[in-house]
Amino acid sequence: MASTVRWYSALALTSVITIMLVTKSYWPSSIHDYCQYRYLSLDHQNPYLTDRTAYKGDDYPMTWPISQGRVGLQPEDTKRYTLDTPRGAQEWRALVPCSSDGTISLGANGRRFTVAMFHQLKCLDIIREALVTPSLRPESAAGSDANASDSPSHWDLTNSCLNYLRQISLCHGNTAIESVRSDEPPKITDLHRSTYECQDWTALYAHFMETGCAASA
Repeated sequence: MASTVRWYSALALTSVITIMLVTKSYWPSSIHDYCQYRYLSLDHQNPYLTDRTAYKGDDYPMTWPISQGRVGLQPEDTKRYTLDTPRGAQEWRALVPCSSDGTISLGANGRRFTVAMFHQLKCLDIIREALVTPSLRPESAAGSDANASDSPSHWDLTNSCLNYLRQISLCHGNTAIESVRSDEPPKITDLHRSTYECQDWTALYAHFMETGCAASA
């Protein structure tokens, strides 16, 4: 029973992270309780925020210098992107197009970088796999030959992804107010009237199809 509750809790957490919102179910005694990462003071005149860099060493921009614009997003339930069906698995993998690893080549020497949105989508798929594949859980993998490898296990990747997405959610710090259907647990959130302002992800896909897909062809 406890195991079932734990996995349903993980599923709920994954759903929340998908739309990158912070659900403040508790308040820490200090903001530093959240901050197990570095604060960066961003100066918009910083040359590292532009495309006038050599892509050598630390000399590269903090963002991919493409034009995106802003769009609205209204979250909705969908029959797609299921957790445990072959079609659902294909749809999750297809979120990173061209069967690529979500990386691009920039600069004269073609230095490789991961695009953050694709990193986040890949992390969600890693978490999905951990939820639906018992053999990937640590109690099942104990003593296996895979644990003797220097490569991180799928469970290690899952933990890393959860922590990464936690920090990305904090970074977004969305202050949208979402209606709660009931005061009784699990206090399901009603998103049908919610609209969020977002970076235009379709523009990012278009640029990636020209750049990343060409590099992986």
